[in-house]
Amino acid sequence: MKKVFVSIVIIILSLFLFSCGNDEPDSNYYVKYEVQAYSTQVISEMEVEITTENGVEVKHVPATWDGTFGPISKSTPIILKVSYPGQYYLMNMRFSGRILISKDNTPFVLKAEQHTTNGEAISLIYNIDF
Repeated sequence: MKKVFVSIVIIILSLFLFSCGNDEPDSNYYVKYEVQAYSTQVISEMEVEITTENGVEVKHVPATWDGTFGPISKSTPIILKVSYPGQYYLMNMRFSGRILISKDNTPFVLKAEQHTTNGEAISLIYNIDF
């Protein structure tokens, strides 16, 4: 009787363990960047380094910019770096940067944010965790 009980328990546990595989298809992740530069001087553009579906890219964008890219693999680190591409350091310049993520067709969710002052560059790295 004890052997039958142990055998049944083993069979049930085996079925449970093998049926718990991930049957969910791979999700599509999209990243949205929002960046702004503020200064008392006119800023025509800023330089951003971002993760896109093609890898890491450097772009020159207007002082207020947003862009959406994807799909991006869950294992890909999401990078956002923002700086002033000019030769001169602008002491009164401030940057604001945000990373938002969408899984499949869900609304974008804020995952990382940074604000800097005195011309300091933004440097954010986010790993997708949902």
